[in-house]
Amino acid sequence: MGQEAEWGFEQPGDLDRVLLLSPHLDDAIISCGAFLLAHPGTTVVTLFAASPAAYSNPLNEHDQVCGFVPGDDTMAVRRAEDDRALAVVGARPRRLAFCQNSHESRADPIAIPVGAADSIAAVIEELDPTAVLAPLGLLHVDHQALHATALAVRAAGGGRAWFFYSDLPYAFIPGVLGARLARLHKQGITASPAALPVSHDFDRKWKAFCEYTTQLPAMDAPWRLRDRLARAGESYWVLQP
Repeated sequence: MGQEAEWGFEQPGDLDRVLLLSPHLDDAIISCGAFLLAHPGTTVVTLFAASPAAYSNPLNEHDQVCGFVPGDDTMAVRRAEDDRALAVVGARPRRLAFCQNSHESRADPIAIPVGAADSIAAVIEELDPTAVLAPLGLLHVDHQALHATALAVRAAGGGRAWFFYSDLPYAFIPGVLGARLARLHKQGITASPAALPVSHDFDRKWKAFCEYTTQLPAMDAPWRLRDRLARAGESYWVLQP
């Protein structure tokens, strides 16, 4: 059997204990819900999960579209939604105390947030996963920041498998995925597709996403999200020197 027969597949034991890095409180389900259904017990670590010290008044545009009004703790509502959604796919939540850029702007929004690499490395050391899944970091500044953080943590070593997932729905925007792969190539990193096992129970994945009741108005109709996810599925990548 040639080497080509192994390209894109995990090694035995790689997926025994999985830790998935998510930028926001719905990204893991949108981008990786089918994977999570196939791997119950996965820990989802959300980087930007904290409530800010104070919300803007008026609220940012996304929070308004989601139906929030001044005085609402939008992130507390979203954390409760996330608890319900992850329960549907059998995943375990773990949240870090960083605020998304739309709530507390960062000087360089796509750079590694101060303290983020250490926080993620500490969770990885504590849980000792056999594999880590991280976003390619497409378009959204918080996604790009987590991608940069994940690459830095991976470079520090640890001897475990790393896989990267396409950030949905941003991967559908023309040129966005190609631009990321081109930037990785310039960094000396080759991206190749990974053939990870996933569930084909799309209805259950969509049921999980529907637990994010405040996100439905902002995500479903504008993106035709249900149709996109049902037709195109999820995609995963191996990044190698």
